[in-house]
Amino acid sequence: QAASGAGQPGMDELVEGTRAVLAGERDVAENKIFAHPLPFNVIPHIDKFQENGYTKEEMKVTWETRKICGLDDDFPVSCTAVRIPTSRAHSESIVALFEKSVDVAAARKALEEAPGVK
Repeated sequence: QAASGAGQPGMDELVEGTRAVLAGERDVAENKIFAHPLPFNVIPHIDKFQENGYTKEEMKVTWETRKICGLDDDFPVSCTAVRIPTSRAHSESIVALFEKSVDVAAARKALEEAPGVK
């Protein structure tokens, strides 16, 4: 998740921290918005940690994934959410485990033909 996930203050902290480090004013950027300095860093800590060991952001992604895919509430989904040093961009990487072998060519073809998938 990009700095924009923390709103304008998060984006401002990223820009100012990057500027200060590149100008040689600081070795490491200050952090008030994020748990750790964001410029030139990735932070695997977005929001508060929950009792299950995941952060609140990771649980939101898990719940949204199940909802979007029409999966049962107990369908196993695991997520790692990481804050990245960009102003605006989000990305997801999905790893799926199957009980039976999957034909990779057939899977790629199915994804290429799926509506809304690029």
